[in-house]
Amino acid sequence: MSSIFASILASGCKEGQPAYLNNKVALTNRMAVGLFAVASIFVVVSLLYFPQLTYVPVVGQLICLSTLFLNRWGSVGFTRFLISIAPISLATMYLAYGTTPGQPQPVGMTVFQFALIGIPFLLIDMREGIFLGLTVLINTLIFFAVGSLSSMLLLEHNIELFHSPGLDFLFRCVGVGVLFWGFMSC
Repeated sequence: MSSIFASILASGCKEGQPAYLNNKVALTNRMAVGLFAVASIFVVVSLLYFPQLTYVPVVGQLICLSTLFLNRWGSVGFTRFLISIAPISLATMYLAYGTTPGQPQPVGMTVFQFALIGIPFLLIDMREGIFLGLTVLINTLIFFAVGSLSSMLLLEHNIELFHSPGLDFLFRCVGVGVLFWGFMSC
């Protein structure tokens, strides 16, 4: 079982690639596995409280699985970009559905969103400056897009649930967990 997991985590690592790139690819795989678990938590929360939003974390799960397969086929640049951009994009969409224009954002989801902004710094090496800069810029723009997206993405559901203490605490814990997973994976 551990050899299967080790094989999954080594997907896309090749002898001909620079060592730093192999390290980043392996980290991308670990991040995909961790984010798959995070998306699974959001699937459960969505099914319980916001069934119409369940598709958002399911898309995240599919992206995480796709990352592992695409790395095996050699698309390591694309997957690092994808796993750097997709989580913040999906979290922002989820948060935009949970807020109305002019209403304050739930702190827990903002903490979670903020944790996701740092993913490019983990997955893209400083030697890839333009790639890193572009990814960070896109993530930052997505982070600040919640206000304009919330006026476009409206659903009929109890928005107060997004501000409930239990969900707020869960979202904060998941955000801290993502940060911890990212730093422990380095």
